[in-house]
Amino acid sequence: MPVTAALLEDRINQYINAVDGASAAHDAHQVSQLQKDIQQLVDLMERVNSGHTIPESVIPPPLVIAPPIGFVPNPMNELASRLSNYHKALYFAEEELSDKRMQKIQRLQQGLQILNDLQRNVEAGYPVSADEIPPPVPIPSDDEFDNNAVETISERISSYKAALLAAEQSTTARDRKHIPKLQSAVRTLEFLMTRAKANRPVWKRDIPPEYEYHDGVPLKSTSKMNKTKFMLMLRAQLLQVGQIKFTSPDNQQKVKELLKKLSDMEKEISAQNSVLKENEALLTALTKQTDELEKLSITEQQNDSHQIIADSKVLVETRIKEYMASALAYKKNNQVNEVLKLFKIVKTLRALKESLDNGELIDLSLIPPPLTTEQQTEQSSSAAADLSPVIIKPVIETEEDRLAKKLSQLLIVVILA
Repeated sequence: MPVTAALLEDRINQYINAVDGASAAHDAHQVSQLQKDIQQLVDLMERVNSGHTIPESVIPPPLVIAPPIGFVPNPMNELASRLSNYHKALYFAEEELSDKRMQKIQRLQQGLQILNDLQRNVEAGYPVSADEIPPPVPIPSDDEFDNNAVETISERISSYKAALLAAEQSTTARDRKHIPKLQSAVRTLEFLMTRAKANRPVWKRDIPPEYEYHDGVPLKSTSKMNKTKFMLMLRAQLLQVGQIKFTSPDNQQKVKELLKKLSDMEKEISAQNSVLKENEALLTALTKQTDELEKLSITEQQNDSHQIIADSKVLVETRIKEYMASALAYKKNNQVNEVLKLFKIVKTLRALKESLDNGELIDLSLIPPPLTTEQQTEQSSSAAADLSPVIIKPVIETEEDRLAKKLSQLLIVVILA
């Protein structure tokens, strides 16, 4: 099989990788032999490119290159990934407020320097051992940062300033001793606000916690929930309650009361700058009440459906009996067209009954009306006419008449079968 230039190029790459491995193992003899093979492969590639046909038997054999023990098989990718993580970690370390911030920054900078040196070595063809690469560093997850830092810090500043003002105006020693702590928290929050407005990351752990008490009395504290998100949840709750249906007046009244509570809350939150914890707690309670009413509504609808199905079934069965009796009466009078018409109706009624047996609601408009008094009178008259004496007159019956009569009788028998 002729050798292609692509095959030779792949073989050359294998031998180049083998040279790297032999160099790392300080095997000079192996390096020399591999370099000769590479030269041979290059010569063969020139001949192939010139149009010569080269058999596969004359080229050096393929190599399966295993990385030397302790060396990274694909160091460039590993180093690139580690460099990226170190840069991210350094960025976040520079944003921290912890006491160990400077130590962490120095350690990361040293790691970056080592990684850059190793990357240059790899580009020069030198192997890299695993213990030369600096260890992985943790990267903060998105959950560790406040994605609405400006809003959170603004609410927290208002809370702390209100608490600070109350403490400064207080005459009790217990409240006044908190003044330095509150002042420090306000300064921290103002510093974090400048960073948040500059779109720099703000850790949740760096934001001072909510200050909820003054003189032993809980202050109104803001919820961690975003106001926009809270309003969306509230309006979704209003929509859900609006779709709950009841037939009983008592439950209808409960739905109205729940709608009023939710509507009042919507007006209250719209007028507030933020969501308070008591608002969040109330919405949770109303959500639970909504779920309970929804379950009750489903149960009531199921009970109503069962009753409707039962009543519909009685009605359909009654109609089937009526129309079957009418069809049989017409059959006795040999009124084939009427029999066929009624049996089509009975077929529809039986299909409706099957749906009801399966627990399905049906369209009541599909149920035909009861037979009228005129129809019943007509059938009775026809039946009475059959019992009255009849003068049979001889007629001349053709073969076609006899065949048509026989077919009509057979058709009626098939329908009734």
